[in-house]
Amino acid sequence: MASGVRLGALLALLLAAETGGAQCLSDVQADIRVPLVSGPVSFKQSLAPGDARVVGRARPQRGRETVRVDLRFVYRIPKDVIAFDEIICEIEVLVEDAAGQEVARSVIDPNSINLNPNRVPLSYATTLYKSGGTALRIRIRGNYE
Repeated sequence: MASGVRLGALLALLLAAETGGAQCLSDVQADIRVPLVSGPVSFKQSLAPGDARVVGRARPQRGRETVRVDLRFVYRIPKDVIAFDEIICEIEVLVEDAAGQEVARSVIDPNSINLNPNRVPLSYATTLYKSGGTALRIRIRGNYE
């Protein structure tokens, strides 16, 4: 009986750790607008409120009907600074028309992955149809833990 109680307690602890861990806040940490032009466009922005940042590039593909969006997340801090991990919960990439209406959407679920200070950068990519689109919008949701 005691081993059953211990097993139940262990399962409860594991469940609490899983559900009580990194909770993704619905706050948008970055909201980037990039014009869709005939050639590649680069952009970068910090993820509020910390020092992590996203660096990206939008490139029209052959035939000019689609655009490929490459995103790279980097987090560099001075060696003597202690910082929280950045938890990236959702990356939303939209193509919008001149009126701001959504033409195409891609949502990347990075599974609440940690971006650690001074460690390996994280990279993601998506390709979207841009029929009638004039701008690209990237929203990044997450939090520091």
